[in-house]
Amino acid sequence: NRIMPLVRYRIGDIGEWSEDTNCNCGLISKKLKTIAGRNTETIILDDGSVLLPEFIIHTVGVEFNKGEISRFQLQQIDKDRFVLLLMMNNGSSLSEIVEQKLILTLKSKLGKGSQIDIDIVDDIPLNISGKHSYVIIN
Repeated sequence: NRIMPLVRYRIGDIGEWSEDTNCNCGLISKKLKTIAGRNTETIILDDGSVLLPEFIIHTVGVEFNKGEISRFQLQQIDKDRFVLLLMMNNGSSLSEIVEQKLILTLKSKLGKGSQIDIDIVDDIPLNISGKHSYVIIN
C-alpha cells in the first residue's frame, strides 16, 4: 500500500530480519521474520552476553512443566543472581530431583557460577499494562 505511511518508533521489541526482501505487493524492503521479546526482558549475563526470554519460557514452561506450574517468572537480581518464582497448580510441588535438574539447565545458559533460588509463591502480579512478565530485570 503506497498510501499508508510507514511509521517508525522504538517500542523495545527485539526481532530478526528476514533475508527475503520481496513483498507480494511489489515493495522491496526489509521484512521482519520473528519477534523475540522486549529489550526490557533481555537478560544481560555476567560476561556481557545476552540471553533472550525464550530460553526461560521454553525451559520452565515447556520442558520442565508437566502441568503443575501455572505461572512463572525469573527475576534477575544481579548479573549472576536469579530468583525463579513458581506458582503451582492445586498445591503441587516439584520434586527435589526435578528442581535440581531445572537449576542445572538454567545454569547452563545463565552461567555455571550463577546463584539460582526457586521460590514457590501464591501469586505473581501482572505488570502495569496487565500482562504477565516472564523475566524481570531488577
